[in-house]
Amino acid sequence: MISRSLCVFALAAVLLPAPLHAQVRASEAATLSQTVDGTVITVAYSRPQMRGRNPGVGGVFHHEHMWTLGANWATTLEVNRPIRLNGNPVEAGKYSVWAEPGETSWTMHLHPDPRLFHTMGPKAETMTVSFDVTPTKGEFVEVLSFDFPEVLQTGATLRFRWAEVTIPLMIEVEPTRTGIALSEDQVAPYVGSWNVQFMNETNQVSPEIKMEILLANGSLRAIMDGPQAMAMEFVATDEPHKFLPAFLGEDGKVLDVEAATPVVFEVVNGKAVSWKTLGLSAEYDEPWMWGTRRK
Repeated sequence: MISRSLCVFALAAVLLPAPLHAQVRASEAATLSQTVDGTVITVAYSRPQMRGRNPGVGGVFHHEHMWTLGANWATTLEVNRPIRLNGNPVEAGKYSVWAEPGETSWTMHLHPDPRLFHTMGPKAETMTVSFDVTPTKGEFVEVLSFDFPEVLQTGATLRFRWAEVTIPLMIEVEPTRTGIALSEDQVAPYVGSWNVQFMNETNQVSPEIKMEILLANGSLRAIMDGPQAMAMEFVATDEPHKFLPAFLGEDGKVLDVEAATPVVFEVVNGKAVSWKTLGLSAEYDEPWMWGTRRK
């Protein structure tokens, strides 16, 4: 199967003096990110440890106390597109995350200021989104953690765990595909036979692979030939000749949409002659996949 990794960033190792290198903070910083159909969900938080403290009321959790789900600077939730969080609409942006633990339920909050220290718990009336959740008792977790135990085409479950408390948060994303079927005239500039190449994880250029672009069930479908055969779709955007590459599973359903690196076709006299993915950023502007029409 062809690799769908967009790029590989080589991170330089930073050598610290021995005394500093040996130090470990009590609550180490962590970042968790998940992409669902083009929506990037990122959680940044610090991870306190139990260290023998009481896992119940009066220990690490205090009822009716405004608390960020972490330590140090407030835990943040960032989304690049609108979502629904436990059924509540949340606009694209970055928020600090807060909770008020109760006897049987907790009230969860998102605040518009993402840069708040954990002792700066804001007032409930200043929150952007607030809703109640019912924690469950799970296995004991020494170090506070977030994870995505379930990822679907339509959303994901973001799970908080610490001590014996587990809170699943349901995230629904907006689909990138509009559901509007493309016509033969709309896809006519792009259909045909193409030669495709891509960059692999070691920044080596692949051999040319034959690709057929065609209209299938109202979508612009691409089928790659050869030993690394795979199917993908080009999801239309509001901009002319600009699409989002979407990778398909064996059942024909979308597995992943690379919203960060759209595909742009070069069209001459009404016919596409080449295409390439746009770079991830101004610093990394090289395409990871490109195609030229076969003669």
